[in-house]
Amino acid sequence: MASTYKPSPHMKFFPRTLPFLLLAIFTTVLAAQPQSRTPVLPCDIPKDATIWTFLTDKTPAGQDAVWTTPDGAIHEFFQYNDRGRGPETYTTYRVDSHGIVTSVETHGVDYMKNSVTENFSLANPESLLDEVYASVEG
Repeated sequence: MASTYKPSPHMKFFPRTLPFLLLAIFTTVLAAQPQSRTPVLPCDIPKDATIWTFLTDKTPAGQDAVWTTPDGAIHEFFQYNDRGRGPETYTTYRVDSHGIVTSVETHGVDYMKNSVTENFSLANPESLLDEVYASVEG
C-alpha cells in the first residue's frame, strides 16, 4: 500500500528556516540572562582590603570595602547599584586608644547621585565618657 501523504509547501520551507529560528531563540535567551549590576571597584581600593558583596535577587549589586592605613585610620568604600542609581561613598573613621570613634568623614554621592559630605568629630572623648559614667553612676 502506497502512502498518500504529501507534505504541504510550508513543510518544505521549514527545514531550511529551522537553523535560523533556533539561532534567534538562543540569542534571545542569552540576551535575557541577568547581567551583573556590580560596579567595578575603583583602582584606589587596596588589594588587601576586606570586601563584602551585596546581593539583590542572588545577583551581586554592591560592595563594601574596608581597610586600615598605617596612621590607624579605618577607611570604607561603599557602593550599590540599583538600576543606575545608588550611593557611592568613601568614609574615614578615626579612633582613640580605647577604640572609641573620634571622627567620621564621608564624601561621595547619595542614591540619586547628589553630592554628599558629612563630618563628625568628638573633640574630647574622655570628658564625654566622664559625663556618661557620672550620669550612669549618679
